[in-house]
Amino acid sequence: MTIIFMDNGTNTGKNVSTMKILIVSSNAHNTSDIGQMISEKGYGITVCDTPQDAMDRLNQESFDIVFLPIQGDINEKRHTIATIRRASTGYIYINELSKDIAASTEDNAGANNIIDSDNITWDALRDTINNAKRLQELIATIGNNNIDFPSAGGIIARSAFNQLFLSALDRGNRYSEMSSILTISLENYQELFNLGGNYVVEYAVALLSKTLVDIRRQSDIIGQVKNHAFSLLLQMPKTPQEPIEAAKRFADTLANTPSLQEAAPTPMGLRVSLVSIPSGELKYEKLAVPEKKL
Repeated sequence: MTIIFMDNGTNTGKNVSTMKILIVSSNAHNTSDIGQMISEKGYGITVCDTPQDAMDRLNQESFDIVFLPIQGDINEKRHTIATIRRASTGYIYINELSKDIAASTEDNAGANNIIDSDNITWDALRDTINNAKRLQELIATIGNNNIDFPSAGGIIARSAFNQLFLSALDRGNRYSEMSSILTISLENYQELFNLGGNYVVEYAVALLSKTLVDIRRQSDIIGQVKNHAFSLLLQMPKTPQEPIEAAKRFADTLANTPSLQEAAPTPMGLRVSLVSIPSGELKYEKLAVPEKKL
């Protein structure tokens, strides 16, 4: 993806980011500060004067992120955000710019993230850009149609998992329903292949698959998303901490499972990562290594 920097019609020629960023201008929400901070870090932006201008632009080309100042009650905000999504080609990450964070958070209108427009910082902008990129990568990985994996042994096919994932993403945008994607990937897949070829990696992945099915909760849905990676959809947590505790439990259990400790000629490196939906925020990450205890 290529970005054009456009501020009042001026193209600076900066093409240093893979994220296409759209800003809807508003003096009341300090969007000029947002544009300046982002562009100073080498990113490019496109600036539109109104939400309607943004919708017109989205009908012409695709963007990954939009910074959107919106006014009105919850229904008006929901309508604006829903219209932006419909206008967009592909999935667009929406940052609502708010002057009342508490109220906007309580009555989430369907944005992926809410930013305090009275306290703009580069840290907050950087985090939301990274979160958007992480979510886009999840969408691309889970929705990859080039290869599917068959449903077997309690693991559903990637195509089926993708439909459930997209449904959870849509509910998060429409109803602020929180869910998480917990991904467990065999990080040293290539190392194991070099040591023993297909037999070693297929055996290790099969044991990992069985272990995940054994330790999941009955409500957790698992799909194979890569040759060496599985994702779980964790839905409707009772508390914000619940998915994080689940991720920690998976990491600890995987590291201490005897069959995984014996699965390969060198210890498996299992990366456990938890991403919140629809924010794309990385809530937990750990490398679990099932090593034989001395």
